[in-house]
Amino acid sequence: MQIANIRKGWRPLAALAAAVAMLGAVTISQPQTAQAAGNTCTATPYGKDGENSSIWEGGDKYDKSPFYRCISDPNVSTINVSGLTVIGRTNTAADFVDVEVNRDLTLNGVSGNNKMGILRFFRFNVTSGHTLTLTGDLTIDDVLASGSNNTAWIPVTLQANAHLVTRDNVKLISDNGRSEQIDSNSLGYAVRVRGNNATVELGGNGQYNAQANDAQTGSMYPTVYGPDGAVIVDPGVDGAKVTITNGQVLQENGRRAAVQNAGPNSVTTIGGNANVESVSQNGGTFVMNGGYLDRSLFYSYKDIAAGGFAAHNKNSLTLAGGAKGYITKGQIWDYNASQHQEDAPTAKSVNLSADSSLYLQAANSGDIRIDASQPWIGQLKGDANADNVQSSPSMGANINDVANFDDKAQVVVNYDLSGKSDLAKLVASEASKAKTTQNNKVQNSYLLNTYAGYHGHYLAYGRYVLNNADEQSTLIDGTGLAQVYGVPADIDYEWYSKAEVTGKKQQKTSPDASNPDQSFLAEGYAGRKFAGWYKSYDDWKADKDVDNIDVNDDANYTTVESFNTTADGTPGQNRFAWAHFADAKNQNVAVQVSTSKTAVRFLTAIDTTKYKNVEFTVSYDSKVGDGETGELFPLSTQHVYTTVSGKSPKDLNVFGDFADGGNGYFATAIIRNFPNGWIGSGKLTLTITPSWTTLDGTTVTGTPVTKTL
Repeated sequence: MQIANIRKGWRPLAALAAAVAMLGAVTISQPQTAQAAGNTCTATPYGKDGENSSIWEGGDKYDKSPFYRCISDPNVSTINVSGLTVIGRTNTAADFVDVEVNRDLTLNGVSGNNKMGILRFFRFNVTSGHTLTLTGDLTIDDVLASGSNNTAWIPVTLQANAHLVTRDNVKLISDNGRSEQIDSNSLGYAVRVRGNNATVELGGNGQYNAQANDAQTGSMYPTVYGPDGAVIVDPGVDGAKVTITNGQVLQENGRRAAVQNAGPNSVTTIGGNANVESVSQNGGTFVMNGGYLDRSLFYSYKDIAAGGFAAHNKNSLTLAGGAKGYITKGQIWDYNASQHQEDAPTAKSVNLSADSSLYLQAANSGDIRIDASQPWIGQLKGDANADNVQSSPSMGANINDVANFDDKAQVVVNYDLSGKSDLAKLVASEASKAKTTQNNKVQNSYLLNTYAGYHGHYLAYGRYVLNNADEQSTLIDGTGLAQVYGVPADIDYEWYSKAEVTGKKQQKTSPDASNPDQSFLAEGYAGRKFAGWYKSYDDWKADKDVDNIDVNDDANYTTVESFNTTADGTPGQNRFAWAHFADAKNQNVAVQVSTSKTAVRFLTAIDTTKYKNVEFTVSYDSKVGDGETGELFPLSTQHVYTTVSGKSPKDLNVFGDFADGGNGYFATAIIRNFPNGWIGSGKLTLTITPSWTTLDGTTVTGTPVTKTL
């Protein structure tokens, strides 16, 4: 094709084939006025004989407690608990103070006089729509005397739509009491969620030295602790969220998990530096993006965690009741009994009920550990370990051996791109948008796929089953499904086997959205038009003058060794070609009218000059005089231009994107000698159908466009 600049004498583009959709009106809401910050109140030390405590008690001292005055003031939103111990009652531990948190409230512990801020014998009930935030160096200590006949107490309870946030060195401790000896409602937890859509965000850290702080026991406690569980979401509570990103979370009763979430549609998330003894998720979703699940954590607190390991022989993670788990980072540890001279545990690190499932996707080897194992598949690579598959159809990934399950790994293609950085979305989309490929082989800790067999724009990743009903992992109790995923590679895979290429040529078809390999793959071609067969992407991109590509010639194919061998024992060879696609918008049509109104030029766009021809088929309908209709012979383009009226195709919104970010070319054709009066009266209608012919001889037709002149 000849490349030239547009000749002068033509008007600017008079009409465009496709209307540019106008954006709807954008409503910009006014920013909300910030609410004035509430008052801050400081509870300073107060007590008889100068003792470092602030007694919340009856009688003549009731209204003199600084903490009482602070928390009773509805205008106070922040209370600094300054280096003192605030005690709910001074007589028996049964006399707790119940505080209704009916506004957003922050309690901030400020160290002083060698003491942290301590709130002892308080129960905070956070009501609907409100947030209790605990910061600084602060402990809520609901530790009863050892052997107490009182029921165990819960530092924080959340009602529906209530929220708890802890940060810094905040600790929540409940211990002792008769607990389950009374009834199920008397179980002791650090945090209890009783209402729908409540949220718990535990970001506090550190230990609580009860002896140093004159508590009811002389013990060291972890960050969050309860006799029957650290955090519980009551059964039936819907939409609750528990997120733990820091601190040690433990419970005393070996038969229960530290975190117990039994709410439908509820979520437990472990991340950051959290060290949680165990999690039980019954229904809902479990997410782990960091931190540890380590049931041997109790060993560091054997003086308070009763029963030794025999009583704590349980799974670090339990998924039941249809729960789904997603792990992208973190460690789940079994208890190494030999280090502590105890009997080896029988429970494995993970328990999956038959109706539950667990999905693991580590970005790097070692990001996920289950005991000594590191389940991982690397991101698929092609073209000598590059992030594309443009020189060869083969792609592969490194893979960690996990009890011989990795040898069943396969490459999966998924046409739902929303799962690129979201494991849950990736898994959910597999039912309708994904296919498992053939031509896979695992050898020397490497997964190799020589030909995916599916085409278009999709996510490709390795996957293997770690546990199911047919074969159980040494890491998992139960028959639920556990699968390991690689991080998806976002690729445009346009390789076709020689049989596919020649078959399409014989049928006079080409890959497009109306003729996909499978009905659900159509979107892989949406918005694109076939633009030629090439030996590879690199061959298409090469700056060389090619007038013809013969798809019957093996020299025009890329050769890849197959897993099969020939009769003489040498590897077999398969041949593949690359399909180039262009943006379908490039076959839109623009029209120019000469100043004499006797000639019309048609313009469409192409991404490169690697086409045999561009044509326009035109029919006309004139209402001038007696009227006349007809169809002209196909008009072949005579020139391609880099600009028209100073603008390239890229400058016009009507055309699409061009290869490698180029500006594209205009392909044109002209009809001359229209009768006087036909153009400009609105009585002439032209229907223009553009097409291009690729170097291999395939004609690709665009959508007809109608213009009234």
